[in-house]
Amino acid sequence: MGDLYLDRFKQPDFDAVEVVNSICRQPSGTFDCEQLLHKLDESVEMLWHLHDSVNADVKRLEMAVRSSEETHATTFKYAGEEIDHGMEHLNMLSRGITSVAVKVVHVADQLETMTTKRDKSIETISLKNHLAAFDDFEQRLLPPLDKLEHRVDLEETELQQGIDNTRSLEDDVLSMEELQVAVHVTQKLQQMLQEMPPSEHRIARERLLFVSGELDSRCTFQFKSMYISGNIKRFKRAVALVASLSPQQYNHTIDQVFVRDLIIARELSRVSLDVFSAVSDLCVAKKSLIEAVFPNPTSVLLTLVRAVYATEMKRFANRQLEQDNGSLEALKQLYGRLAALTDKLNAELGLNLDDNAKDELTRLVIAEPLSSYQQTELQQLQEVYVSELEKFHLSINHTRQSMSDSPHTPRRHLRSKSVEPELPPLMALVCEDMVACMLAASSEAIRRCQVLLSHTDALAFTCLAFEELLQSLCQDHLIYAMWLALKQLNTRKQTFLSMTTSSQPTSEKTISEFFHLLHNVNKNIFLVQKHFVDVVQPVLQSSSTHYDSALDKKNLMQTTLEGYANEGLRVCIDSIFDHIKIMLKEQDKSTFRPQESDLGSFGVEFTAPCKNVTRFLTSQIQVMKMSLNGKNLSNALRQLGTFVVSALVDHIKQFTFTTFGGMLLSCDLSNYDECLRKLEDPFVNELLGLLKEIGQLFVVRPENLSKLISEGHLTVLDRAQIQAFLQCRSDYKSAKLASTALLAPDSVPATPQRPASVRAAKSSRSRIRNGGLPRPSSMSLA
Repeated sequence: MGDLYLDRFKQPDFDAVEVVNSICRQPSGTFDCEQLLHKLDESVEMLWHLHDSVNADVKRLEMAVRSSEETHATTFKYAGEEIDHGMEHLNMLSRGITSVAVKVVHVADQLETMTTKRDKSIETISLKNHLAAFDDFEQRLLPPLDKLEHRVDLEETELQQGIDNTRSLEDDVLSMEELQVAVHVTQKLQQMLQEMPPSEHRIARERLLFVSGELDSRCTFQFKSMYISGNIKRFKRAVALVASLSPQQYNHTIDQVFVRDLIIARELSRVSLDVFSAVSDLCVAKKSLIEAVFPNPTSVLLTLVRAVYATEMKRFANRQLEQDNGSLEALKQLYGRLAALTDKLNAELGLNLDDNAKDELTRLVIAEPLSSYQQTELQQLQEVYVSELEKFHLSINHTRQSMSDSPHTPRRHLRSKSVEPELPPLMALVCEDMVACMLAASSEAIRRCQVLLSHTDALAFTCLAFEELLQSLCQDHLIYAMWLALKQLNTRKQTFLSMTTSSQPTSEKTISEFFHLLHNVNKNIFLVQKHFVDVVQPVLQSSSTHYDSALDKKNLMQTTLEGYANEGLRVCIDSIFDHIKIMLKEQDKSTFRPQESDLGSFGVEFTAPCKNVTRFLTSQIQVMKMSLNGKNLSNALRQLGTFVVSALVDHIKQFTFTTFGGMLLSCDLSNYDECLRKLEDPFVNELLGLLKEIGQLFVVRPENLSKLISEGHLTVLDRAQIQAFLQCRSDYKSAKLASTALLAPDSVPATPQRPASVRAAKSSRSRIRNGGLPRPSSMSLA
């Protein structure tokens, strides 16, 4: 029973409640406490027995462990002693081995020294023997150098002696090892002879020179053979052999080897439609072989590319340019394709070229066309400009004149019998298509120079090209057109003043044509300015010297054009003024002093001269507004308005006015006011207000003149001026308008404060009285 409980205690899923229930529960279902206590006592007793048994087992195990521990400690101590003893033996052995190794190295150094001395001695003896053989012209050279000197004379001598040493071409072939020995011997002999005086061993020097040349040829032949065969191992030995020669011979050998590749490239260029792809494929195909054989593959690949560029690509470029008749655009496109090919080869072959090196390599192909590019480009620009000007002058049936003469025609020329050549219409003097063609040619030339020239050369050429454009477009075309127009204006103005009114339409047409010409010139100057900003300035902005030079030349040309424009505007406005004065002279003296019999027809709004003047002014104002802008327009309109008002003031003073005549004059002045208001100039509007009030002086009753004079715009005039206008009234004497009371200062009320514009008009009263008005400020065309 105890063993049963003991086994249950040892179970991991032991349940005390279940054990108690199994012990104490009777079959009848009742719970027996005494039985439970008895069972518990038995279990406790059993557990104590179990505890004593386990303690006895633990003590036995502890004793066994202590015994094993003592045994192992003794064993470890013995093993440590044995290890220490073994290490002492190993250290002794190491010291012995080191001592032996030092002795062995010392012996090896001695042996090497002796071997080196022996080899040097053997080499010295060999070199002396070779040198002796070289000195004795009657003796053959020692092997393997004897195969490099084919002596027929020695063979004949030996045959006479009964010795047959006749050598065939096969006998003179040197193996790779023999070539290496021959190269070593010849180089050593050359060093020896260089240390000796030149007077010694002359025969040896001559024979050695011949043998060295023959040896270089044999090495080069071997190099070519291995290169063609593609045997990398043997080719690598051939490269090392040639590399042992002089650097010049090494580079020369490489160049000679690449001749075959150049021949292949030439054949590929003949059968291939794309030469650039054929050359690229050839160079890339040789890359693996060159990298496997040469110690410096990058420089060898670059040599190959240079050789292809300098021969086949240059031949192709020259042929291509000949087919395109030396077109500069074709040269630019060819340069672009060559640059792309250079970039491709640089990337695929790993040449590691910078931008300058790539550009230098590309220019190697087209060096000859580029040497004369600037001169050719500039010459073609000049030819284009001259051709366009000649075609334009031919289209308008005009023969170019010299600008050395002044555009002003003296009056004595008008009286001479010589006939001036007929000038074309002013509107036809400027051709926009030709200007666009010149600007396009200049833009293309500047863009080409940026591609084909270096940065410094491109700066200088851009300045030259822009200067040539200014000379041909501005000087030879626009300024010449302004010069012709000004000459024509002066000639026709003087002719107009000497003719009758039947020539008026011609003068009006000429003035309108000049304004249209000025508008066209202004548009073309704007195009030149845009060309400077868009094309020239981006190129020159990196150099202040070149940029300032081009800017100064452009500004100088604009200043010259502005001078012609100012002079032309002055002549036109003077012509308009003279035209108006002639129209006003048609006014009948009795127009403003009608008879009583004419009063029945006094329904006319304004007079015929007024109608003619306003019609003429309206057309000219429209033309000026369409042709001018900015300050040009405002200055010209103000000057025109001031001149017209001045002419009307002088015109009024020439007539005598009745009351009905004054009303007719007021109608004319209202018409003039309506016409001149289109000028939209405040100063001219103030003058027109003053002019209308002057017209009122001839309409109001005499007793109301004092009030009229003391108010409005008339306050800017002094007494003498007012008196001059009042003298033109028909009742001046009968109404006693010359009386001092009328214009006495005491009778004039205090003048109210006038606007600034009216005060400005007052400052110009003397100019109105005399008809002299200020010239407009300088014009600006762009």
